[in-house]
Amino acid sequence: MSDLDGLKYIEVPYQDKIYYRLVDNSGNSVIINTPFLYAPFGIDIIKDTYSIKLEFNSLNNSLQKKFYNLLEKIDEKNIKFLGCKKKNYKKTVKKGKYNDITIKLKTYRKRPICKVEFMDKERNYLKTIYEVGKKVKISCDLELGLIWKIKKGDEYEYGMSLLSNYIIVK
Repeated sequence: MSDLDGLKYIEVPYQDKIYYRLVDNSGNSVIINTPFLYAPFGIDIIKDTYSIKLEFNSLNNSLQKKFYNLLEKIDEKNIKFLGCKKKNYKKTVKKGKYNDITIKLKTYRKRPICKVEFMDKERNYLKTIYEVGKKVKISCDLELGLIWKIKKGDEYEYGMSLLSNYIIVK
């Protein structure tokens, strides 16, 4: 998926607020298959939220670099659409010692509804999301979630959530 011009924004009412979502021409969610990225901490469970932090551990890798650039272009498109200042938009890729993204796993009734596959077929028997260890490489079907807006002092802060319900562990 490289042509962002074919994407459009729709309004999504949720809990008496209006959010936006980037969708394809048919109105379907945008799903991007990620390259394998490093997950230093495995699955993070805080209250009823399941998430995973994925690090770009090798931007020399062409697949990681291409995916990184795609996320940057999506952020730029969102900033332009929202008409907000770059400083008020929380970028999808958090820059630091390791550039990383945080992905929330989809849930239903406070339980993850995320299919997980382990590439190690011999030790794959009946493994679930709870057996995803630390320091593994993960690829997932990444869904572009809602574009949110939070009041911070006199200004607003914007960002976009990333979701998944399918991961592959290497």
